[in-house]
Amino acid sequence: MNEKESFEKKVATGSPIASKVKDLHCSTEGRIGEGLEQEESKSSFSGGTSTSIISTMCGDKRVEFFFNEQKKSLVAKVGKDGEVGKVDQVEFTVVLPPIRNQNHVALSQACRLRMLLRNRLVKPLIDKTNKTITFGTGRQVESWKILSTYEILNPENPPAGISSDCYLVRSNGTISFGVGNTVKTLDIHNDTWSIQSFQTNQITAMAESPDGLLIVGDDNGVIHIPEKGISIALEGPVQRITFKNPNEVLVKQENIISLISLKPMKLTGHVEANEFFCLGNGQIIIQKDKTLHKVDKEFKLEKAFEENVDGVLYGHDSSLLVLKGKKTFILSYNGETISSFGWIDKWEDRAISIHLKSIDNNRVAYREFKEKSVMRISGEKSTWTHNPKKHKEWFINCSTILSDGSIIYATNQQGAGIHHIQYIQLDKMTSSSAQEYSIRILEETVDGLVIGFNYGGGIVIFEPDIEAWDPNIDNNFKKDQLNLQLKYDPTQLHLYDELVALQGNSPDKYLVFMRGMEAAIKLNKIYKARRFYEKAKNVLPLFKQEAAERFYQHLKSTPYKQQRRVVALELYALTKEEKYLKEFNSTYKSRLIIGEGNFSYTKSLLEEHSQLEGLAKSIIATELIKKSELKNKIILGTIEELEKKGVNIMFEVDGQVIGKRFTDQKYKRIQWNCPFGGTSGTAREDFKKVVPKFFQSASQLQNVGDRIHIALDQSKSYWKERKNYVYIERQTDNPIVKGSIKAKYKLIRKRRFGKRYPNYEHKMTDQDGSSLKPSVIREFVFEKVDHDIPSIQDGEIDKNYVINGIVTDQKNIEHYGNAYFDCSTDDDSSDYCDSD
Repeated sequence: MNEKESFEKKVATGSPIASKVKDLHCSTEGRIGEGLEQEESKSSFSGGTSTSIISTMCGDKRVEFFFNEQKKSLVAKVGKDGEVGKVDQVEFTVVLPPIRNQNHVALSQACRLRMLLRNRLVKPLIDKTNKTITFGTGRQVESWKILSTYEILNPENPPAGISSDCYLVRSNGTISFGVGNTVKTLDIHNDTWSIQSFQTNQITAMAESPDGLLIVGDDNGVIHIPEKGISIALEGPVQRITFKNPNEVLVKQENIISLISLKPMKLTGHVEANEFFCLGNGQIIIQKDKTLHKVDKEFKLEKAFEENVDGVLYGHDSSLLVLKGKKTFILSYNGETISSFGWIDKWEDRAISIHLKSIDNNRVAYREFKEKSVMRISGEKSTWTHNPKKHKEWFINCSTILSDGSIIYATNQQGAGIHHIQYIQLDKMTSSSAQEYSIRILEETVDGLVIGFNYGGGIVIFEPDIEAWDPNIDNNFKKDQLNLQLKYDPTQLHLYDELVALQGNSPDKYLVFMRGMEAAIKLNKIYKARRFYEKAKNVLPLFKQEAAERFYQHLKSTPYKQQRRVVALELYALTKEEKYLKEFNSTYKSRLIIGEGNFSYTKSLLEEHSQLEGLAKSIIATELIKKSELKNKIILGTIEELEKKGVNIMFEVDGQVIGKRFTDQKYKRIQWNCPFGGTSGTAREDFKKVVPKFFQSASQLQNVGDRIHIALDQSKSYWKERKNYVYIERQTDNPIVKGSIKAKYKLIRKRRFGKRYPNYEHKMTDQDGSSLKPSVIREFVFEKVDHDIPSIQDGEIDKNYVINGIVTDQKNIEHYGNAYFDCSTDDDSSDYCDSD
């Protein structure tokens, strides 16, 4: 075997090339224990007590991760075959991949682990021989498809003004952009924007703390921490901010590097220099002209340890790439030369800033500088070249290393697309379908997507298309086939339900559902993740707490705060541990409740969330009649009880005109349970105008993203007198299809009502009692959007409901008078759009 073949074989298997090189990937001294203060589950290891962090599925094996407090590192245990909730006591060493983004050096190992488990390209790899768990991928990406695009053509659109001049890929999967005096944050998967304004002219830099705290710098040299309401002023525009640890940040201005303490906020020190590099062990390397220095505890430059350098790049959290003349070498954090590479070609000044990337301590990737369409992967003794002929007229413009260690790059011309090299098959290139874009910057998000900044303005979000499983496998059993498919590509969510149907016992079904939950989170399919989670709880109730804890831990690395709070409440109910209530603050979504009747809904709501102190003060509960007309002593007693808790009770409130009644006020949630106008045919016909007017009026009190909840009798029994089903009649009596579509609200969920509010008692209009059972009531949840809602003309939209009864006239105009939603399920976990 020649040298080149040996190199390719070792790259393909992911094994290190030079065994003499000490593994520096997890050099996290000074930060490894941070971020674990809420994790209190302990386990005993041979090396001391360990704190449980999170568990995940690796194929059909459960892997439970711990932080070993004596070793100050991550360890793991692997599940026993065929036994739910049990793991072997053998300790595995966990090896995290290197950090290639300086914005992540302050993250604890626990935070980095959660981020990796969310990435669809990465999975844990169990090495039973060496007792290690590493992270990589064995799945080939066939192509990269466009998930979404955001152009900057219409100045009124939310992305107006976004650029690569000031942006930040957040640890929860969102992307923030500094635009003028605002930070615009994009939630890719929900296609929503949030905007935060500052008292400044131009935001020039942003950073994120390990716990998600945003810090921004502006053109006046002011550092803002908006959530804390504090700031500090320096001199000159802020160019870059990086967290050294959770309590300190480094700030770069023109020829000045400053260290700022956040607790309390003050300037610790500053040095005159060109650039800084923050490494994973807390060490700071300063570049001043052509010399490299460390800094002492007082933030003063030590004697130069490297001189006459022509350029420096951040390799990863424990190394730098240094150019001296025609030679490039890798420096570890203490200045020791680890590996060196030399090229004949003369470097260009700008080449070192965009084209050289460190794969690990032994390999680099770079663009050839004579033939600019050639990508090279080079080790100390050999080089591999990637040069498809069709690239000849193009040149590589940008590249990045993904979390699984593979390389993705883009070219300068339209028609080129993006290109991906995976080590599992070095001679195979995967390309995207985005050939109409020329990309100048590429960066990976936490969940394995790639954001590209287009030369024409705007951004493109790319999503990997995993190679399909090869069905030509000699296997006679369907269960084994499905397991093989999911082991090869766990993102095929529809296969989990097929596999569950073949499982003979509840523990096996539970494990499959939990695997599906984790796969759905990686794909940002939060509604499917929740459905898998609910099914896992139901199929094996004894493991309800374990399922909730695992779901909760995975949700920590996502932007879905509402769902995380729901699970936190479940865990609090199961454990009574106060730590889960830390998910909640003292402010709650403003709620307006219409047509309360006997006020049992508000009472039940507060009883179900009794642990949330202050919730009552966020609620306005209303009723149409005058208070003087109310004679029932029980209802009057309920009202008195609610008012004592802080609920604002109002009478003579008509749901059709609440937009005028509550002028200039906003409500996150507006609820109307079982609206009803009467039993006579005339009353029913007259009332059909009420619900659409309610939607229009409520819209005046809500912003995009706010919600309307309407509960209706949705019994599936047949109504002989009307020759129709009850659930259809109740929807046509209360035209929620017409009301929601006309007012621009989309249906996102339908769920059981009585199960959520067991003490709710329905009150009929003009009567004290009711025969309606809460068990047949269903709650429809609508979310306000900023665009027209498609109905029957939406065949390409992925949702689990249909709208029946729409009539289209000769002018292709839709009429919704007798339309109704027909949903596939009534489960509490049902979602009908990617919204949470």
